[in-house]
Amino acid sequence: MEKDVPVILVMGACGVGKSTIARGLADRLSARFIEADDFHPADNKALMARGVPLTDGNRWAWLDAIAAEAQARPGLSVLACSALRRVYRDRLRLTCRPMPVIHLAADGDLLKARVAARQDHYMPPSLVQSQLDTLEPPAADELACILPAFDTPDAIVAQATDFITRHLDRALIPAPAKD
Repeated sequence: MEKDVPVILVMGACGVGKSTIARGLADRLSARFIEADDFHPADNKALMARGVPLTDGNRWAWLDAIAAEAQARPGLSVLACSALRRVYRDRLRLTCRPMPVIHLAADGDLLKARVAARQDHYMPPSLVQSQLDTLEPPAADELACILPAFDTPDAIVAQATDFITRHLDRALIPAPAKD
């Protein structure tokens, strides 16, 4: 039987800064960083590059691969993953428990500008609205913190670290690194 693995999820639509914040949080907590984009199959990336939104069917194997990666190594991980719908987060929770959530939020105009400014990324700005339309913010029972994505990365990481150290079992995380 597989064991539960602690994962902190940094979620939100494309362009909110999930990877930047998750890396910073992982560094601060001496945890492993997992980039969900690295687990998309080539077919998913090709669809998105053509401006085609992914369906639930496109996402199940991807989410399972992410959970398997978290399961593969012991210890706390910080995951940068859109996890737009509750059912996607619940799929991750089959293995990834506890899974507190840092939801980065921003308006569509900011996200479109950020995505348009990216170099060498498969996600076009035209998919921002479909992601916002799909987004189901975390429910009250998900142990989540919603943070504005327009703040500085250092400020967001500090707020996320404070939330995590207040809410995640201290036995699961080392003391945060001092700046």
